[in-house]
Order: sequence, then C-alpha cells, then structure tokens
Amino acid sequence: MSDPLNVKATPKPKKGLFGLFGGGSDDKSKAKADMSNGILSGLTASWSHEEAFCAILYATALVDGEVHTKEWEEIRVVGHRVKIFEKKSDAEVDAILDKVKGKITWDRKSEFPWSHVDSACAALARKNLGATVFANACDVVFADRTIEQAEVDLLNRMSAKLDLSNSVANSIIEVIKIKNGHSAD
Repeated sequence: MSDPLNVKATPKPKKGLFGLFGGGSDDKSKAKADMSNGILSGLTASWSHEEAFCAILYATALVDGEVHTKEWEEIRVVGHRVKIFEKKSDAEVDAILDKVKGKITWDRKSEFPWSHVDSACAALARKNLGATVFANACDVVFADRTIEQAEVDLLNRMSAKLDLSNSVANSIIEVIKIKNGHSAD
C-alpha cells in the first residue's frame, strides 16, 4: 500500500478556542462522520462529465455532515471557472449545480456509498480530469477552514480512483494549502 496523502484532519481545539481552521467541539462522534448510502444517490454513468464533476465537489462538501456556506460558494465559483464549463451559460451551470444538489442526499443511516464516488472518479479520469477535480475538491475541503477525518478519507480514496500518484496528489494539496494561506503541517 502506498503512503497516505499529506493532509490531516484538523485537531479539535478545546471549547471556546479557534485555531487556523476554525473552531470545533470535543464531540468525537462528529469526527467519525456518519455516512450513508444516500449521499450520492442518483449518480450514474449516464451523468455528464460536468454533472459528475459537480457531484464529486458536492460530495466532498457533504461528507463531513453538512455543506458549509463557504464550501457551497467554492463549488459555485468552480462551476463558473473550470474549462469544462466554458460553453455553459451561468444559468446552465446553476441548473447543473441545482440538479446535483437535488440528487445528492444523505440520510446518515448507513455506510458511505463509495461505488458512486468511484464511478464519478472513473468517468472523470477517463477524460483526463482527475487532477483538475482533485485540486478543486481540495479547495472545497479547505473552504470552511476545518478538515474533518471524513474529508481526508475521501481525498485519499479519490486520489487512488482518479489514478493520481501520491506525489501528484500531495503536490496538489501543498499548492492548495499555499493558495489558501494554510501553514505546512
């Protein structure tokens, strides 16, 4: 097995303290995100590459239990910035995001549906969009300034499914840390 990626969950500060990545609670149950089969319901190979791209980003935001406002803002910006969306109008991009948001639900009663993430990753890897979606997923992870273990697990899984070497994935993570002003761990 290869070395893990160079990203770690944010340590939980004591109540009332806020570190570089924001606050948090001592509740260990939140660190072990309760994942379910519903998070990516509806994601199939028949989705367009744009939809699969958005689905990965939305799943990345949702995997820790909630989509933070800053994470959603990052997803919306990506939908208007990334090259695969260049032929889409703002309204079309918003419609794709709304479709993805409507299909991806989480009942938090069972295990995370890795097969859905895996199929979206496979579709994007075939279009040579693996590094692109991974970099943007990292931006979503860093958007709320808190890195949950569930997000770290998802990034590790995605890097493998997107056929990214650990050195490429870690380079992307380091660039995103620098871009977002995070200190090296």
